[in-house]
Amino acid sequence: MAEAERRDHLRQGHVFDTTPQRRDLWLLLLVFLADRPLAELTSTEFHADGYEQHLLGLSSEFTDDEITRILLSSAIALRVIDDRDGGILDKLDACGQLQPDSLSDEAEPLSMREACNKIVHATKVNYDVERLDGGPVEQLGVSPPYLRPTVYLYGSHRKTTWRCTLDIIRFVRGATVALQ
Repeated sequence: MAEAERRDHLRQGHVFDTTPQRRDLWLLLLVFLADRPLAELTSTEFHADGYEQHLLGLSSEFTDDEITRILLSSAIALRVIDDRDGGILDKLDACGQLQPDSLSDEAEPLSMREACNKIVHATKVNYDVERLDGGPVEQLGVSPPYLRPTVYLYGSHRKTTWRCTLDIIRFVRGATVALQ
């Protein structure tokens, strides 16, 4: 068995078609941007025909898994491309805020590269949720909740707990540029 070096000397790392990642980013954007209109339908049209439970069931069954799958696969692909192409993520705008120490109020812009790291290493993930009537999310009511395009990630690094706020729209925008 002989090792054969690849002929494309400009790209020696993993080279792959980024179409599936770009499609997933589009789906991630749709998950967040469609959640409020879906909640609005829930409180009006859905109740008219009795099918609200079936449609809402689809959303509740797949939303968390899809968000997790897309964030993780996108973060990994972006890190591979960043390492392969020499820091492309450093040229992109921040996509949120990072509190390196969650016990402190000090925050810094969350770079795309660091966002990818935090997505992969998060030990806790929360969503930004609101109710249509503006009431407290914890209080059960007639008004349905919906996702806002922000994800809160938590984890630890060297015994220090960190927290970051990931702006999904900015993350998708930056990731789409990097995956061209």
